[in-house]
Amino acid sequence: VNPSNGEALNLMGAVCLDTYRYQPAIELFRRANAVLPNDMRILSNLAAACRECYEMDDALKYGHEAALLGINDSSVLFNYCTTLLMTGNFSLAKRLLMRVIGLDHDNVAAHIALGHLLLLHGEMDAGWREVAPWEEGRKDKAQQFPFIKWNGMKLESDLALMIICDQGFGDVIQHVRFIENIVKERCPRVYLVGDPKLSFLSRIKGVEKFFSSYLHVPNDIGAYTYTS
Repeated sequence: VNPSNGEALNLMGAVCLDTYRYQPAIELFRRANAVLPNDMRILSNLAAACRECYEMDDALKYGHEAALLGINDSSVLFNYCTTLLMTGNFSLAKRLLMRVIGLDHDNVAAHIALGHLLLLHGEMDAGWREVAPWEEGRKDKAQQFPFIKWNGMKLESDLALMIICDQGFGDVIQHVRFIENIVKERCPRVYLVGDPKLSFLSRIKGVEKFFSSYLHVPNDIGAYTYTS
């Protein structure tokens, strides 16, 4: 690749990012950024790659720079929101998610992320107004709740861990066998959301409740999610 061709470097980095080769992606995006330092797409891609490697300081830095350049670009802003949510910067994430929706009202992921954020912080009515219209009738509900992801941190007593059982049966079983330890060490209670055929999982020690649909979850629950 021509080292002076920033667009080509960015494209190659995007291919690496899409194929889970995050470190090569970071290197390519950094090289592209050196050639085109004020390109919001390159900066946003670099932020996403850093986030995947849990290099959160760099993810925040490049995401912020991209957002300043792309203040009217919904995809750039939403990518930055993802990092803000993962790092607990909820206040700024909320404001930017509202801007994303203002720019792109049909952005389902932004509505769901904002709704989930509101629910997490006790704004139940507002949260469900964001969530419900986009969830009804959707076949794959669990995939619409990527935020706020649980990353293993210890949760406060008023929060729960909601495990979304949307993978194959074998994958689900591999994950739920750790629930008892999770409850002992990381969170006070666990809820499961999945196909009704998996309701027998409610008998696992540590599972407080099983829901056959996210829409059946009571409005007074604040929870982080984890997809099994």
